[in-house]
Amino acid sequence: MIDDANLVVIVGTQAQLEDHPGTTIQRWDTDEPSLRGIDGIERMRIIRDDITRHVKALASELAH
Repeated sequence: MIDDANLVVIVGTQAQLEDHPGTTIQRWDTDEPSLRGIDGIERMRIIRDDITRHVKALASELAH
């Protein structure tokens, strides 16, 4: 499936992926609020908002 993709987005720092010719790989290093002692629903909201920011930036980039 990756061989057919033009773009692959990896969220976080733990997942690893070898280079695939013809495929652009972006890594989104998202905020991890638990490292600052933020847990529960507030943690999830911060992560959600961070991913939303990345998605909007990617959508804008792809639109041009």
